[in-house]
Amino acid sequence: MRLDDEGSYLTVHSSYCAIFSDEGLQSCLCHFDYEREKDRYTSAHVQVYGTSPALEALNGKGDQKRTLDKLHIPVGGRRFRPCIEDVIEFLINE
Repeated sequence: MRLDDEGSYLTVHSSYCAIFSDEGLQSCLCHFDYEREKDRYTSAHVQVYGTSPALEALNGKGDQKRTLDKLHIPVGGRRFRPCIEDVIEFLINE
């Protein structure tokens, strides 16, 4: 957290919320990130761990290949992004 650019309001600078399948937090299923002022990818995004035959078929060759967890899938911008309540609701419903 930090003050906004005007110095008036508390704002989120970065956040991270992950879902793991084990108590030791070694097997990540996905994580939701927010990083203000990112240049290379959208500020609010989700990264999913797993395999995708379709992605592997379309993915680059050799050193250019990226696994599914390296893709920053957009979920909103600075004003619309998942929060911890959304993640909890997802876990309950799914």
